Amino acid sequence: MISAPSLLLFALASLMLNITPGNDMIFVATNSIQKGFKAGALASLGITIGCLFHIAAAACGLSAIVASSPTLFNIIKYLGAAYIIYIGVQSIRAKTNTFDTSSQDPSISITGKDLIKRGIITNIFNPKVGIFFLSFLPQFILNPAEAPNAHP
Repeated sequence: MISAPSLLLFALASLMLNITPGNDMIFVATNSIQKGFKAGALASLGITIGCLFHIAAAACGLSAIVASSPTLFNIIKYLGAAYIIYIGVQSIRAKTNTFDTSSQDPSISITGKDLIKRGIITNIFNPKVGIFFLSFLPQFILNPAEAPNAHP
């Protein structure tokens, strides 16, 4: 079992990582401002699903594989950066006056499924989240061999 001081340290460090603005926060804030609360909530849902991907990958040992390969980590990092740039370019190209809804082009509207999908992709390729799951989180995970009731 994790000690109380370690749990407190983990909670505080996790809080600091989560309140620091990053790709996910910018994605949610942008969609909330441009398209309203529902769009922000759907973007958040996509990001949460992306976190589940990171959790599953860490549980399967993918974190150890990526952490041991700087090349693979850089590929993931640059794919994430490229995707964020792509979303930014798409947003600029499709820019409309958000205050005058009568002039918006319905052909450029984004569905709820698209927002969720973009949230998932944004989170999966978010370098900050990747670093959290690859470097930070494993420091607080108890090695099964060290568990109190572990059997050799």
